[in-house]
Amino acid sequence: PRCPVTPGINKSPMAPEDRAVYIDGVVRAVTGAVAAQRGPRMSATLLLPDLDPRLDTYDRRFLLRVVWALIAEFVAEGNRVKVAVQNPSKFGGQPISVAGLRRNLEEDRQLSREDWGEELMDERVIVTEISKAAVEKQDDIFLLVSPTNATSAPVVGDAMDMFEEVLEQTDRYRPFIVVNPRLDDVPSHSNIMSVQGRAARVAFVNAFDHVYYWRLLYKAGTWYPVRGALTRQYPEPFQVWKRNAEEDSYALVATGDPDGSMPSVEFVNAAIRRPTAVAAGATRASGGGEKE
Repeated sequence: PRCPVTPGINKSPMAPEDRAVYIDGVVRAVTGAVAAQRGPRMSATLLLPDLDPRLDTYDRRFLLRVVWALIAEFVAEGNRVKVAVQNPSKFGGQPISVAGLRRNLEEDRQLSREDWGEELMDERVIVTEISKAAVEKQDDIFLLVSPTNATSAPVVGDAMDMFEEVLEQTDRYRPFIVVNPRLDDVPSHSNIMSVQGRAARVAFVNAFDHVYYWRLLYKAGTWYPVRGALTRQYPEPFQVWKRNAEEDSYALVATGDPDGSMPSVEFVNAAIRRPTAVAAGATRASGGGEKE
């Protein structure tokens, strides 16, 4: 297989031609999974340095390019796309990585009306909040942009309610897609994310099919050096790539289960520690890490 890591992956900002590689990979994986009716809920995670909100290189405009590339493909197939972001007022605020995201999407939507056509934009691209009330029977695809849990602002409950409403309204296939989600439980001083209901939240998050996944692997407890990458691009399984720092090349050292399930931390760590023989040079190929 071709290496899914472009050269100089830690350089920021990333070159436009390299960004295009990853955007294309996301679109191919997600639209392919939707066409195959892979499942009712799926996830696309692209945690390049420019797209990881934990880093100071985070670039929201890059995230929006990924989202609009997906929207364009879905609309071209005649779908009505419901684009949802979390409500800033429900819990009195938002994580900084998504604050103002709905405003950005609405601004982009207005700017695109001339190119896309007002009627198409009004009927096919609806920007709303993550909530049960936002679901309508005429919606075809639901795209949740970077839903992020934060202390006292757990959006996962709203996402669960929204998904249940999608299933209850109609039997027809309507994919529920999250892009760059961060839905793990977080500490809550107000006890909103208490032990009660945790099993249901964990089951909901774990049920997403990771049709696209890309993250770097670092030495434990650090952000440097890059030790490898964990990737997946549907229909392929997960792949673990180990980096040769001297040559800035990557070798495929392990492949996950054929069903595309997420490999365990132990599996990934063992693969990264495994000796490698021949590595594939980083290249501008289509691609798809928490710390080791």
